[in-house]
Amino acid sequence: MHYLKNRFHIMAKRYSTNALKIILLFSVAGLLLRIYGLQYQSLWIDESYSVTAAVGMIETGVPQMPSGELYTRSILNTGVIALSMLIFGINEFGARLPSVFFGVLTILIIYLLSRELFGERVALITAFIITFSVVEIAWSRQARMYQQLQFFYLLSLYLFYKYINTKELKFGLLTISSIICSILTHALGLTLLIILPAYYLLSNITNIKNLSNLKEELLEKRTLILFSIILTAFALSEIFFNAFSQVLNVRMDYSKNYIWYLKSFFPIIFYLAIPGIIIAFRDNWKQTLLPLLAFLIPLYFIFFHEKLLGYRYVFFVLPFMFLFFSKAIDHISRTFIKNKALQYLVIVIIVCLLFSTSLNIVPKKEYYLEPMAPQPDFISVYSYLQEHREPDDILISSYPEVDLWFNQTPDYWLAFSIAGFSPSNWMDETETVYRRTGTPAIKNIEDLEKVYENNQRGWLILDSLSGSRIPKVYWDFIKNNTIWEEGPSKPGPAGAVNLYSWDKEL
Repeated sequence: MHYLKNRFHIMAKRYSTNALKIILLFSVAGLLLRIYGLQYQSLWIDESYSVTAAVGMIETGVPQMPSGELYTRSILNTGVIALSMLIFGINEFGARLPSVFFGVLTILIIYLLSRELFGERVALITAFIITFSVVEIAWSRQARMYQQLQFFYLLSLYLFYKYINTKELKFGLLTISSIICSILTHALGLTLLIILPAYYLLSNITNIKNLSNLKEELLEKRTLILFSIILTAFALSEIFFNAFSQVLNVRMDYSKNYIWYLKSFFPIIFYLAIPGIIIAFRDNWKQTLLPLLAFLIPLYFIFFHEKLLGYRYVFFVLPFMFLFFSKAIDHISRTFIKNKALQYLVIVIIVCLLFSTSLNIVPKKEYYLEPMAPQPDFISVYSYLQEHREPDDILISSYPEVDLWFNQTPDYWLAFSIAGFSPSNWMDETETVYRRTGTPAIKNIEDLEKVYENNQRGWLILDSLSGSRIPKVYWDFIKNNTIWEEGPSKPGPAGAVNLYSWDKEL
């Protein structure tokens, strides 16, 4: 306790009392916005993968899916979700609480990083945006890894910047730990192994040109050698080479799609961030280089070397666009207004006006994520099934993990291209069952007809994603042989879900 008091007094001396109060206020507001009605919105498809693996970890100690397959993606996030559900229960609240936690911590870390780079005013503006941004709040309420990745990514950058400026070994070791956490949270964390060495080399370009100065620099920064050895060893490891070789073998071009997303969802922020970069470079190019590399390098891999198009993949670098936007707004206020108090007032007004549809100050229970993340109201369908499904009724489903989460055992998986790839990618080596749950697969219209013929009663669940990707011949059969259950079926801008049934006795 004495140590914590000392650390708090040290922070109070370094940061103004008003700034600390504001960040505390932001943190409380951010927590309330992120945790309110956390369990209300239905679990969506990708969340079901994480929670199923987390339940497997609770039961077996490893992220095991119902079929016995290990879900090794984002293993640190799976472990954190499992721990949360172990404490708070196997429910939506327990599964999503870790993202709330990391979302609130992100407010603090973006403030600390922004303050180191561009000063307190820019840091407060950026922290304000992160606190009340709809996209930040929305992803802080999901049982997925994206908010956790954003936090560890920002933390790694902050600790590294502190390390190279203070030469303190503790920051070097903490940086390594944070990098590892980033990588174990999401493969995009591997980009840090490019960004940090690139920043160090480019920011010390004058020393590199002069070999004698470089030698002297390295001798003075002995701890940097230790850091470089450990980082290089990790970078040369099998995981690094395997990941990057796989990524570089992929050749895509989603640049237009992602730029459309950034311009459409953050129009003024996107355009003002560009002069913000120019202004920041003019003021101090070395400090600007780190956030710029941290923004552009991941975008390169996401644009051109990621198989799937998903706007959530750029979520973890959005704070840098907000940061450069904040730099531009701060510069504008300083240029045209001399009174400091009035400057802050104008900044708040400008940010609120520009973000009018992108900021949220009133707690909500439902949030829209993005066009590539369908969020059907599964709760309605499964509540209805719970009441009306008979023991001998079969269930055909597009997402077996979702069925299991809502305590419904799927009898068949309606095979379709979940992520734009062949359905066989989701089957076992026999190509007869869904590999994650062991659910028998319906692969063609003949399989569907056979299941219908052999069962007196049954149910079929289709959401807007699966419904748009199954063959037309399936739809003809469904319309001619099943009844659409209008009551539990729910339309919605974030994705519809429809329930169909048949009963041959009727």
